Amino acid sequence: MIKKLQKRFIIISVIVICTVFTLIFIIAYTLNAYSVNRTLDSLTDILSENNGSFPEFSENMPPITQFPNNTSPNLFNQETPFSTRFFTVWLNDNHDIIATNTMSISSVTEEDAEKYARDVINKDEERGWVDDYRYKIYDTSIGYSVVFVDGSVYRGMTNNFIYTIGFILLVTAGVVLLLIILFSKKAMKPIAESYEKQKQFITDANHELKTPLTLIMTNLDILE
Repeated sequence: MIKKLQKRFIIISVIVICTVFTLIFIIAYTLNAYSVNRTLDSLTDILSENNGSFPEFSENMPPITQFPNNTSPNLFNQETPFSTRFFTVWLNDNHDIIATNTMSISSVTEEDAEKYARDVINKDEERGWVDDYRYKIYDTSIGYSVVFVDGSVYRGMTNNFIYTIGFILLVTAGVVLLLIILFSKKAMKPIAESYEKQKQFITDANHELKTPLTLIMTNLDILE
């Protein structure tokens, strides 16, 4: 019985720990992915507000609150245009390609840019992902435009973070479960002692009651 209780205790502990650590992992991944999407969306907003390019940075720029989505003050600075890899495609109302701009990215050709634009222009989503590029579709005076920002670096950082968190949680869960298994016997000791005392009490009570009952049964036999 004690072995069964110990086994059940270990199983319940495993389920609880795995559930808690899984929730921690999911929350960490969700928050990190949200942060990446928000950062890239802010960059695409800045680009779309400036017709597919970054505005010139100066110390006398308007307050950052005038940028779309309240862009973080640390997001746009004089280095942002040089550290951000992006490209833009312009289309008319018939979805025909009018122009492309791939000057800020070397891994995407004009043909690739046009293909990406055709892939996303018929979608009902204003924002989204295509491969490692975060895009935004916005209206222009001649039709539509799609701006793509390379998110491979951000995704790589997210993956490294998630792998690290997953490894730490996995190792921690293993250590905790090992400790539970090692100390489960000690945790069951009070229950085992209580169970033994209960068995001893029943044995003693049985022994104490056996003699009087035998005498009573003997007297009943004599009376009969």
